[in-house]
Amino acid sequence: GALRKGIKFGYFKLQQRAGYSVATVTIDLASTRSEVAPVIEPQAIEPEPAPQPDATGNSDIDSEIESLRSETDRKAFDKRLDDLAAMIEERGLMEQYEPQLNELADILTEILRKAAAGVM
Repeated sequence: GALRKGIKFGYFKLQQRAGYSVATVTIDLASTRSEVAPVIEPQAIEPEPAPQPDATGNSDIDSEIESLRSETDRKAFDKRLDDLAAMIEERGLMEQYEPQLNELADILTEILRKAAAGVM
C-alpha cells in the first residue's frame, strides 16, 4: 500500500512507551508479518539517602556553623560565612547544609540591621 511505497527498507521498528514499559515491535513490510519483543520491566533503583551532617566526617563544618551562631562582628561573620559556604560547595554538600546556611544568612541580616540602626 501507500506505506510500503514510502519505505525503501525491509523492516520498520516502532517503540511504544507506556509508563516505564518499553515494547519493541518489528514489522516485516515485505510479508506484513510482525513480531513483538518481550516487555522488560525496569528494576527500581533506590536513591542513596543523603548523609547526615554528623555521619559524614564534616565535623569542621558543623563546628564552624555552631561557632558562627555566636559571632557578633559583622565583617568577621560575613567573611567566615563566605568561607564556610565555599567549603560546603567544594565538598558538594550545598543541598545538605542549605537550611543551616539560610539560618546563618538570617543572623547576618539581623547583625547588619542592628549595625545600620546604630545598636551595635
